[in-house]
Amino acid sequence: MTHLKLAKLTLYVALCAILSSCSHYPLSNQPATNIIEMPFAVGNKFLPRPIITPPEQILSLSSEHKKALRDYFNQKENRSMLPNKRLAQYLEDYVENYFYFNQTLTANQSLAKSQGNCLSLAILTTAFANHLGIDIGYQLVDSTPVYQEENGIVLSSEHVRSLLYAPKQELQNGISFFSRSAIAIDYFPERNLRVKRQVNKNEFLAMFYRNRAAESLIQKNNILAYWQLRKALELKPNDQHAINMFALVHEYHGLKVHAEALFKYGIERTDDKLNILKNYEIFLQREERFKDAAKITRQLSSYKTKNPFDWIKRGNNSLAQGRHYEAKRYFKRALKLAPYVHQAYFGIAKSETYMGNHKAARRALKKAKENAFELKNKELYQNKLIALKRES
Repeated sequence: MTHLKLAKLTLYVALCAILSSCSHYPLSNQPATNIIEMPFAVGNKFLPRPIITPPEQILSLSSEHKKALRDYFNQKENRSMLPNKRLAQYLEDYVENYFYFNQTLTANQSLAKSQGNCLSLAILTTAFANHLGIDIGYQLVDSTPVYQEENGIVLSSEHVRSLLYAPKQELQNGISFFSRSAIAIDYFPERNLRVKRQVNKNEFLAMFYRNRAAESLIQKNNILAYWQLRKALELKPNDQHAINMFALVHEYHGLKVHAEALFKYGIERTDDKLNILKNYEIFLQREERFKDAAKITRQLSSYKTKNPFDWIKRGNNSLAQGRHYEAKRYFKRALKLAPYVHQAYFGIAKSETYMGNHKAARRALKKAKENAFELKNKELYQNKLIALKRES
């Protein structure tokens, strides 16, 4: 199998915020399940009902973009290459002018803006492959999750790589080879990644709606997130990530009975319970049901956390209680897991400031500024640096 490292993409790995994937399996015309069995609130609690991007629009291409792709594909100098290699080359040329943008876009939107996040690029690859009739497959691979926080919501990524398959080879009597070469279009071009499983087309589309729902949650648009998650769960039932967000949407919308029922539903029916348990613990603490929350805390103690924001939370709690050196240790634990998380550097800066170590605090603030992606955070850290310099 050939691995193609796409130019520009590896620079933005830490910024691919939400879950993404694709697949070559056919899309069913029927919903994957009757989600009426799930304990969510009826739609009249989330009105007015917004317009949701239909599945067929996600992967559609404009006539202009189809023509540009065909023109490249049929150029004389490219005809000697296998179709999957030609498309891989086209993608490599295209992404040289493609910029990271933390929003999930359809194929046409991504082309129009020359930007998008990791899932947007996977969608674009799929749209190109579908138009050219190239078989495409996707694998969920085992890699270190990337974490970030926006508006109090911690986002984590999964890594999916796409496979562009060479044409089928037929023998006599119509017998085909089942084993074919493929080019891996990989956002993490590491060798020897362990493949966890295949991802089918319905799950791919569900991830688009799940990404959009996460973006809506960050913007505090509970109504839009509700309908996007309804669509995601129609396509992939018992998706732990979607159920987790669905419970949060209900909680934020004031439907606490439904929220708790969804937390319990997800805990009972999904294999990966960690995030659902964490959010259920927080839910119970907000409701001041501390005995119930303590039971969930005991369950969580058996999990080994890989989320740096768990340590950042502990660090902030220690800061609030005046335990500054302990807080610094927690922030350093976060950086061991994710050295790109600017909030951990900021926590160290606050710890050092409280302990009177202004020089160390300035170093930490500079690192926080270097690792911050959004302008508002960079400006915050710059202002803190100026203020600290005045105090020194």
